[in-house]
Amino acid sequence: MKKKLLVLSAAAMVAAAAVPALAFENEFHGMFRLRGNVTNFQAAGLAGIEGVGGKVKSNALLAEDSRTFNVFEQRARLQYIAKASDDLRLVTFFEIDSSWGDGAYNNGRGVGAGAGGDSVNLETKNVYLDFNIPSTKVNMKLGLQPWSDAYKGIIFNNDLAGALATAKYDAFTTSAAFFRTYDGGGATTLGKKNVDLYVLDGKFAVTKDTTLGASYYNVYNDLNTTATQTENGMTHTVGLNAATKLGIVNLDAFGLYQFGDTIYDYRTDAGNVGKAKDVSAWAAQIAASANLGMATVRGAFLYTSGDDRKDAEESNAFQVVQENVALASPPTWSGQGGNYYSGNMLLLFRNVVNMDSDQAIVANLNNGNHGVMAGFLGADFKVNDKFNVVVNAGAAMNAEKQTVASVKEKEDYLGTEVNLNLNYKLYPNLTATLQGAYLMLGKYYDDRVVTAGGTEDPADPYLAGLMFNYTF
Repeated sequence: MKKKLLVLSAAAMVAAAAVPALAFENEFHGMFRLRGNVTNFQAAGLAGIEGVGGKVKSNALLAEDSRTFNVFEQRARLQYIAKASDDLRLVTFFEIDSSWGDGAYNNGRGVGAGAGGDSVNLETKNVYLDFNIPSTKVNMKLGLQPWSDAYKGIIFNNDLAGALATAKYDAFTTSAAFFRTYDGGGATTLGKKNVDLYVLDGKFAVTKDTTLGASYYNVYNDLNTTATQTENGMTHTVGLNAATKLGIVNLDAFGLYQFGDTIYDYRTDAGNVGKAKDVSAWAAQIAASANLGMATVRGAFLYTSGDDRKDAEESNAFQVVQENVALASPPTWSGQGGNYYSGNMLLLFRNVVNMDSDQAIVANLNNGNHGVMAGFLGADFKVNDKFNVVVNAGAAMNAEKQTVASVKEKEDYLGTEVNLNLNYKLYPNLTATLQGAYLMLGKYYDDRVVTAGGTEDPADPYLAGLMFNYTF
């Protein structure tokens, strides 16, 4: 019997050896971030000074005698890649967010660090197929994936479901994409009442140090939720961008123009309530950095146009793709949209390390249809291989004063922020960071806090914290 088993085992091994082996790799990557803040502004679960769409709220959170919060929040991101070959892989990315003490034995995102833990809180960030089309130079990404516009993310910089094709031909790189940002059709009419984004980007390397790019983006709005909104909205964005290196100086600039229909700004005049307005808007940026050896200095200027609200038919407010839509008559939009992480702000603009406490004076680059004009300065000092210091300053104002209920806003200055980051590498893949930021609010916020005795100016936001970042 044993001899028969040995013969059968040997035969099976020979047969297995005759079958071509399938080279399959499993890759795991991820990060863990822990951030403890002492602040009067970015408290997890609390509203800051900004309301939906950048509109100011009458909120006592930042009253002069407002309390200071200490918040501990953490984020883990886990990436698994099923790699069949260099030409084919499935990418999955998951996230777990929580704030210490927030709750236990719950089901939902952003919870699970209360006493007891044991919460179902795993979020799906990305699931997409990444493959090269055989015998071509085209790469495809299909599914829920990260995408940012070619303009530092001022229109959109987050995750989207769709199809992205990218091809590189020597010095020329081009990409085309379709993304469905929203489907409000529900179970019975899925595929109707959509907001879709069409993308066409191109970039040409003139030299090894100079590139030129051009883009066309189309936001197709098919919500049609009112009797008067009979035509579908289309927002067209055309843009040019360029980057070059001149000695130790890196320069980049871009310009964007928008026409067609507003995405989420509707008419209110008699007989036209709910119709999208015509849009004529623009944005521009110029930035520079220079490596001076021990320090790298940075500077940038950003402008997105705003609307004064005087014309019932047309808006000059720069349109971004916001994430949250509530079907109404007309629909309402809220949430994050385009942002400018390159400014390296912690309070004035959204910052890339925020988690549940993601709040900012300028929540997105539409800025409540005000638009924004902002300038940034910064420097990175490398002390040694383990320790570096980053200092930043930024100032912003509304690009346009608005007239609401026949009353024109008197002020447009939002504020000036200074911040400091001390970064120390405890290990090659573990960095500890001390952060501090202070924002001097501008006159736009005068008398914004409603109190029992009348109104008062809000307190200036501040933040101090310690952060640990681990990547693998």
